[in-house]
Amino acid sequence: MKRLLFLLGIVCFSALGCDDTVEVGSIAEQLQAAVTQPASDIQTTLPDDVLAAMLHRADQLDRTREVILGPLPNPLYNSPEVIDFFRKRRDEYLAAGVADLDFRALQKAFYTKYIDAGGIAIVANNKVEDVFLIAARDAVLLMTSKYTELRERLLLKHRQFYMVLVRDYSDFYDVPEFQLDSPVIKDTSFGFAGSCSKSGYDLKFAAYPVSGNCVAHVNRDAYPLNIFIHEFAHALEPEMELLKPGFRAQQKKVYEARIAEVGKEKASEDVDLINAREYWAYGVEWWFTGGIDRLFKQHPLLAELIAEWFPRVAYNKDLVSWKIVEEE
Repeated sequence: MKRLLFLLGIVCFSALGCDDTVEVGSIAEQLQAAVTQPASDIQTTLPDDVLAAMLHRADQLDRTREVILGPLPNPLYNSPEVIDFFRKRRDEYLAAGVADLDFRALQKAFYTKYIDAGGIAIVANNKVEDVFLIAARDAVLLMTSKYTELRERLLLKHRQFYMVLVRDYSDFYDVPEFQLDSPVIKDTSFGFAGSCSKSGYDLKFAAYPVSGNCVAHVNRDAYPLNIFIHEFAHALEPEMELLKPGFRAQQKKVYEARIAEVGKEKASEDVDLINAREYWAYGVEWWFTGGIDRLFKQHPLLAELIAEWFPRVAYNKDLVSWKIVEEE
């Protein structure tokens, strides 16, 4: 495996806190046997199954655009608010010039890099350095090493799901899947560093196939993979509920206990306490970036829940690499 020989620092933010890190080697040797297929090097030609997943997403964008640009809802059956929403949205689409966009062509032009993470596709454009795709691949393999079923549920040969890496905030405006989003068509700030969009789930009946993608910004100066880990943690949540029904209830219980502990007023000031899903994802970030001990000290219930799903790891912030360690 290529080594990530570059120096990057990790900054401390959010109520979850930080912790010291330990210099360790790569996780590749430990995970080799668990990978369903050998992890490939970075490719500049996207495989057919990856293109199929992306084209499926393009079809969804086409349908969304057709609905908005089509006839207005029948006023006899819809409220004035609904009709007004469609009218304003249609005007925004027309003003932004998205009526004639070819989403498939945009995808083929934008996505020029691909790496396989045990069957899960990670795609990027030429702005994203190779070292980040390699590190992202390692993160996916690590996060699904304790329960490989989680990764298997997202394999492209069965699903229509992929992960996206972009280099900086400005690249969000060029992501093909965002071309119908309000920040792009209105030329306003996105206000986030990552986004996860998935559809097709019916947790009661386990309806498939799943489709969608998660997009993560690479912060090259501070915490390069935190956002990628955060978004992949979100992507795994429905799979966790399907694998072990009751996960969502546990997630909510842990969150509500934290709110009761700090109080609603203080909680409203913390971005990681917006809701149960964000509290979980921020916790997973710090679990994989040197904050395990601090999590157990300051957020023991959250740490215990995370420990059920992920291995305990030591993190090397300089190499952005991990090693699975024995639990105490």
